[in-house]
Amino acid sequence: MKTNILLQFITFIVIFKIQSQTIDYKLELINFSNPASPQVFCSYDLDTLNVSSAETVPTAITIIKGDSIPCKGVATKFEVPFWNVVSYTWRVTNGSFINTIQPNVIYVTALYNSNAVVTCNYFNSLTNCGGRADFNVNITPKTFIITNTNTICKGDSVQWIATGNTNNYWQWEITKPNATKIYKAAEDTLTFKPTEAGDYTISIVGSGLCGSNTIALKVFDTPAPADTIKGIDSVCTNETYSYKIAHPQADVTYNWYLKANTVTAAEFVGLNTGKEVNIKYSSGAANFYTLIKVIATNDNNCTSDTTYLSITRQVMRSGFVNADTVACPDTRVEYEAKYKEGESYEWSISPAGAGSIVTGNGTAKATILWNHIYTGISATILLKIRKCGSLNPTSKTIYIKPAPRLQLITPSNAVCRGSQFTASLQTNTGSSLDANILWSLGNGDSSKTIGNSIDYQYNAAIVAPVKLTISATVSNVQYLGCTY
Repeated sequence: MKTNILLQFITFIVIFKIQSQTIDYKLELINFSNPASPQVFCSYDLDTLNVSSAETVPTAITIIKGDSIPCKGVATKFEVPFWNVVSYTWRVTNGSFINTIQPNVIYVTALYNSNAVVTCNYFNSLTNCGGRADFNVNITPKTFIITNTNTICKGDSVQWIATGNTNNYWQWEITKPNATKIYKAAEDTLTFKPTEAGDYTISIVGSGLCGSNTIALKVFDTPAPADTIKGIDSVCTNETYSYKIAHPQADVTYNWYLKANTVTAAEFVGLNTGKEVNIKYSSGAANFYTLIKVIATNDNNCTSDTTYLSITRQVMRSGFVNADTVACPDTRVEYEAKYKEGESYEWSISPAGAGSIVTGNGTAKATILWNHIYTGISATILLKIRKCGSLNPTSKTIYIKPAPRLQLITPSNAVCRGSQFTASLQTNTGSSLDANILWSLGNGDSSKTIGNSIDYQYNAAIVAPVKLTISATVSNVQYLGCTY
């Protein structure tokens, strides 16, 4: 039995709702054997085709399956149903495509930020029929992160720029080395300063985005700063000094720098890298200031915080610590120079008979014994301090008080037994005297008094006049503010 089927030109309009967007699909059936005929049709005879009536013989393809919002530059799959008797011809506007081993499947790469049409022309060789299916797509630009580096040091800043489709809600996602995540508000440019070393990843997350690349960031640790700079911080001009790191670390390089208030105040002698350097200070400035800076750098070229040492020029301070300008005879007095950084100290006294250096000559502190003199005099302490290749003199004048000269006064005439008399001690200047006195009266009697005199009478029986010697032993003498 022969069955003739006449298919008139048919246009199907199918409307689907996908991802909140309306997409039109249009199917046109054409007679490929006579495309110019005004009466477009195709016919087939089931007996001729030699197929059973239960078998479906396609004459039209009604839909192309695929993503209606593909990302720009990303290969996206599109397909139509597959039959062995059907051949397929694909065409894409505003893009390119790649055929696969399945003729009904292609991968389309959109090239521009606009709409595109994916078209499939097909032909059924059994029915001598064919048609075309169109698929409208809205190309979306891909979200992309741009960075200027993938490795930095802890404490440095890195900048990322978001490009492409950033119109919808999104935010930055930063995954830290311990896998915790932090989020930053949506800004086209993000500046980030990591506080710990390790591996980070950075991406963009949110709704309505068309993919995002992930940026890997490796943060290197920074070396510990130099603990202490060992060396002289008060220097002489035209001299070279050595400076070194107190406890240097392994696997780091120490870089030394100088900052001076005069251009030629200081300069390195030799290299300015390493655990120890030499620096020479010039005499170009009358009073210069120099700052030594040390920065440690590790193998990843990460640097530490800066360690500083301030340098000043040696300035002699004249004078002595103690300000006493009066001394008692027969006393030891300690004198100390204000300037302690001298290389040597030479002490002397003028006149030489006023006293002597007992201890400390050659140091910043000396002890002087002032001699026993009966006439007050002014003596000069002379001190020469050697520093920076020269002797720097300083002096101090001391007034030495006179020591008391004692005279024992007794009655000039003979005294009678039983009569009271007075014996006293007087100074050569006639000044008052206060002392502890042990009197020996010549007859075996003795008496202690405080002051400078004693009243006494002899009561022993005598047969003839006798001569007695009176003496006084003095202690704790208080005279002109001095104690003897």
